[in-house]
Amino acid sequence: MDGSFNPELTILASIPLLFNQIDKNKTSPVLGKFGQNGFSSDWGVRIVLEESELFNPKGYHTGSVWPLFTGWTALAEYKNGNFKQGYSHIMNNLLVYRHWAKGFVEEVLNGLEYQPSGVCRHQCWSQTMVSQPILEGMLGLEPNAIEHKVSLSPSLPANWDSLTVNHIKVGNHNLDFKVKRIGGRTTYQFAHKGSRPLLLAFEPFFPPGTRIHTVKLNGKKFKTQIDANSRHTQLKLNLKLKKSTTIDVEHSGGIDVIPLVANPKPGYKSNGFRFLSADYKAKEFIIELQGRSGSNEVIELYLLDREIDRVDDAKLIERKDNIHKFAVSFEKNKAVYVNKTIKVFLK
Repeated sequence: MDGSFNPELTILASIPLLFNQIDKNKTSPVLGKFGQNGFSSDWGVRIVLEESELFNPKGYHTGSVWPLFTGWTALAEYKNGNFKQGYSHIMNNLLVYRHWAKGFVEEVLNGLEYQPSGVCRHQCWSQTMVSQPILEGMLGLEPNAIEHKVSLSPSLPANWDSLTVNHIKVGNHNLDFKVKRIGGRTTYQFAHKGSRPLLLAFEPFFPPGTRIHTVKLNGKKFKTQIDANSRHTQLKLNLKLKKSTTIDVEHSGGIDVIPLVANPKPGYKSNGFRFLSADYKAKEFIIELQGRSGSNEVIELYLLDREIDRVDDAKLIERKDNIHKFAVSFEKNKAVYVNKTIKVFLK
């Protein structure tokens, strides 16, 4: 023992990422690895990289897929703004309930083929890692019963037009929450029951490039803070909820990739189509993808109130309302997986 660190890359780094214990300049490279095929399969994340010398697809800690670690990864991704990868990993866990011990999520899955790897069919932490990343990740729910506070920072897939969440418990408070999207208008409704007001820190996310025009609180204009970068637009409101509260947001623009959801069948190997990242600049949206060498895939793009001028390295095959479908081909070479950059130019 010489006191040096083990250089082996593992999915366990998702924990310090979740708790903000890693330097910010190291966060993106680590999360970027988690979203690629070395770690990610169509049914969750492997503990070590597929190309590692330690990799054994049946190994309990050396290559198998644990829904527990997949859920931790999803939480870390939501915590650090990688919403689409987080959603894909949530769905990896959720869809396991359709197979084997139906209605339950396996403790351990094989790292190369979609099949159980033994151990336990009814595993509490596996089921928990379906719901916890939805609540704490996608909804951004943080209750504080002692101070009669709750935080919500929903980051929903761009193609969702509604959401209902009932019975959020914060001490003796009960909160119902609804979202409704119609074109350039998003409405949030809160119904609160409690003996005193509930403080709400509300910070919803919108697709990158979204322009916020007005925010109304119960029909009256309300000033709010707006943060925008190349990955998302976010509103920040602090409210005191008594009974019913409605927030109406009028907005335009916005472009985003619809999260990829794999649907493997028992015995299948991983298809390997991954969304890696996206970057928005005024009239340009750059998408980084990874796919199996020689494969053909389809990606969906949400676009509101903007027109596409041209697209490099993808072909438009269908448009329905705000959703555009593009065919993407990955070049064939000796590598198992290849990366591809799609550039969408807007008018």
